[in-house]
Amino acid sequence: MAPEEHSEENPERKASEEASEAASVHLDGRDSFDLSAIESAATRINLSLPNAPDEKTLQEEVFLKKEQRLELQRKSTELDGLRLDLTQRKEYANKIFSLIVWWLLAVLVVVMLQGIGNAAGWFVLSDSVLSMFIGGTTINVLGIFVIVAKYIFRVTPGEG
Repeated sequence: MAPEEHSEENPERKASEEASEAASVHLDGRDSFDLSAIESAATRINLSLPNAPDEKTLQEEVFLKKEQRLELQRKSTELDGLRLDLTQRKEYANKIFSLIVWWLLAVLVVVMLQGIGNAAGWFVLSDSVLSMFIGGTTINVLGIFVIVAKYIFRVTPGEG
């Protein structure tokens, strides 16, 4: 079978050849395409160019817009949560620092009262009570400090 006969029998190939011939005629050696020339060539070979998106395309666009809006809302909510977390970290870090300072000042006052009051005889604590007081206070202060430090400088999953 000769190639010419094959192109006449195959309508798709014939339409493709006519479209390329029509497009080459209307380009006239210019570097840019003329949309009207392409449309007229498509009309001559009975091809229709879609003017508006079909229903499926519209549904996909709506779905993508909803998906983008939801992603934006999720990221916005996540950012608001991070801001709130940072604000609360600062607030509670200052409160815990104040608590620890006052606690240590109270221990200092008790130790000074023991030193001054023991000499005068009006504030007397045994050595074991004073040791337990200082040791217990030190452990509490260090425990609170460790808990707060772990909260403030915690590593979220995915950071390392």
